[in-house]
Amino acid sequence: MKKLRIALYKMEPQYENHAIEQMRIYYTEKGHDVEDYIPLKNALYDKIYCSSIFTFTQKDHLLIDERWECGGTGFNIIKHLPPEIESRRIYKDFGWTQRGCNNNCSFCVVPLKEGCAQVVGDIYDIWSRKNRKITLYDNNILQLPDHFVRMCEQIRKENLKVDWNQGLDIRLLDNDIADMLGSLAHAEYHFAFDHSGLDKVVESKVEILKNHGINRNTFYVLVGCKDRPGKTAKEDIEDALYRLNLLKSLGQNAYVMRYRKVTENQPETLITKWTEKLYIPIANWGSIHLAFHGMDFFKDYLVHERGKSYKKYFDEIGIVG
Repeated sequence: MKKLRIALYKMEPQYENHAIEQMRIYYTEKGHDVEDYIPLKNALYDKIYCSSIFTFTQKDHLLIDERWECGGTGFNIIKHLPPEIESRRIYKDFGWTQRGCNNNCSFCVVPLKEGCAQVVGDIYDIWSRKNRKITLYDNNILQLPDHFVRMCEQIRKENLKVDWNQGLDIRLLDNDIADMLGSLAHAEYHFAFDHSGLDKVVESKVEILKNHGINRNTFYVLVGCKDRPGKTAKEDIEDALYRLNLLKSLGQNAYVMRYRKVTENQPETLITKWTEKLYIPIANWGSIHLAFHGMDFFKDYLVHERGKSYKKYFDEIGIVG
């Protein structure tokens, strides 16, 4: 077998990329020379594997030829690694014990990409045995309650600190789950608050969390998705501000997630060249904890140096505090 010089191109270097690490292990074991992609050495590579997580990552500069193999959600939502690579365990303290989701939310690509909720491993398939913190990308582990209990038991047994950074389903939370979450060393737990119809659910579940000593969490706040006919950017902004202010009153943190359409069948986005001037300050205010908790959006943030240039757009659309 010819020894190849293989480059691995991680297009979002600020994020861990599980597929890239699986390919690194696989092709190194096969005896090939494997290194991270360096553009100046492009002509020297026999094969280039390129992975992108996000569709919005710029790709126009890529000079793709027959040596390139591109994958990841940023390129092709349904493309998968070959089984012999997908089965590789990387033991780098991040990854999945569970894939897929049963919810089929119109704005989400997970069911199309990964299917229904299913078990794919456990803590020992991820943990390096060197660090005490692990990051789990599980998409909806609470839909698999027995598996969730088993993962909590493993985390607690090994005295690990866990970060479920893709979020836990707030609707499925109950006293037993909150008790288990409270028993773990953990980064701030993440949940989603996708629309104002979940307000009573969020209020009641936050109370449960607080009763178990989990006082502050981060909620992903979806904005910009035209999830029903006739929905306007104004309505969406008002809904987002309601959710953000509710979270603030409950002492919770927020992270504003601006929606992007990925597949043809998904809803359209409400974020355009003009309306982004409304969404940018909401994302900046809502996602920066000091600003979110320390400033009223209209009275403080939109008159502050960072937000005052956007105030006129809220006046034009008729959104006032």
